[in-house]
Amino acid sequence: SSGINAEYGMEMTIVSAVVMSFIFSGSIVYCYLLQRRRLYHSTFKIFQASAGTYLIHCWLNAIYYCWYGAHGTAPRVLLMVSSFIEVVSCSCFLGLLLAFSNGYTIVSASLTLCGFGVLLTFTGFFSLLMFSCLVWEENVFDPAAVMYRYQSFPGYLLNGLYLPAWFYFIVNCICTGLRYSRKRKFYVALGLFYSIWLLALPLLVFAANSIIPDWLRMKTVGMSEQVVWLSSYVYLLIIFTPTQSNKQFPFHLRATKVDLESTKEPQDNNYLQETMVVTSRDRSPDQESRDYEEEEEEGSSATPVDNYADIFTVT
Repeated sequence: SSGINAEYGMEMTIVSAVVMSFIFSGSIVYCYLLQRRRLYHSTFKIFQASAGTYLIHCWLNAIYYCWYGAHGTAPRVLLMVSSFIEVVSCSCFLGLLLAFSNGYTIVSASLTLCGFGVLLTFTGFFSLLMFSCLVWEENVFDPAAVMYRYQSFPGYLLNGLYLPAWFYFIVNCICTGLRYSRKRKFYVALGLFYSIWLLALPLLVFAANSIIPDWLRMKTVGMSEQVVWLSSYVYLLIIFTPTQSNKQFPFHLRATKVDLESTKEPQDNNYLQETMVVTSRDRSPDQESRDYEEEEEEGSSATPVDNYADIFTVT
């Protein structure tokens, strides 16, 4: 199956590596801009960690397939390390989505004990099953057979895990959006896009195993999976864009405010229930930011975000 891998692997992985390079470079620029306004939250750091590890995964894959295409063989260790890094990246991304659905750093300074336990359970099982797929592919598959990682017992379990993860994600998006009306549009968009994303791979694998011929399955699923993952990073990078025109920008609480509130007892973690009372349905993100800024501690030296365009002004 290595030959069939190389057929599409070289072109697709190089394109993926280049696209991810632009995405990660953009996240570095956003990091600088958000830090200047103290909006550099831990969820954005998780996004950067996931994008950075996925970038390494893409470049290692590109090196492997270019080497294989040039010499007819390549060090298998490159592919193994790349796959292990992919497990880390994908697990971080799933954890980020589940944390977002709970409102972490968007409408809440911390996760509840139950929410953190569910998040840890999903990401733990996800990591374990992805790693099991790699071990199964390396040690159980017949090298002469045209098969891919999801044509295995751990692969079927992994695809099954996407369904409860999607259900938990969409229910939390609905509940959080209904509770905090200022963020309702954000959670509608987030829920719709990542519902498609979470369900795409299981449906694709089901269709591939049922309809697509054996010799095309690896190529079809591999390329489609790359497109699905790249689109997920592109979408998050778009909503993280700190401009006034971006109505989906999720962060309006200072990172220092979140850090301060997250050190309090759970019963004291209700500041957003007080600050997110809707006084006007037409308030812009910069007006929201000023409201949240008023909740800062006395004596804070931070200046309010009067206009998101100011974030791009280098002083």
